Amino acid sequence: MITPDGLSVQKIDARPTSSGMLLKGAGEGFLISLLNPKIALFFLVIFSHLVHSDSTRTETGLMGITAAVIDACWYVSVTLMLTGTSLIKVFRDRETAIRRVSGIIFILIVLYLLGVMLLGLL
Repeated sequence: MITPDGLSVQKIDARPTSSGMLLKGAGEGFLISLLNPKIALFFLVIFSHLVHSDSTRTETGLMGITAAVIDACWYVSVTLMLTGTSLIKVFRDRETAIRRVSGIIFILIVLYLLGVMLLGLL
């Protein structure tokens, strides 16, 4: 079935989801998060300021665990927020503005971090 805006819509299956399907979805989500270069760069930029050459393996490992927990909490929060409410329509209606604003925020973060790095080199 095609909606007026050109999106393809499938009929939702109301049968309960098996644990195998849930594990498959969790595994795919984990691999997407692990192999996504944007996520790796984001955490590299953020956590590179916190990890020093004299940091112990325990400190570095705790930072990695912290990054993983933050990432997982974010994905779970977004999923629950969008699937449990009608907010998904609001986000779809304002998708272009949201993309532009988030892009500008990330560019500003990169410029700030580059400035800090360049000042550190001088």
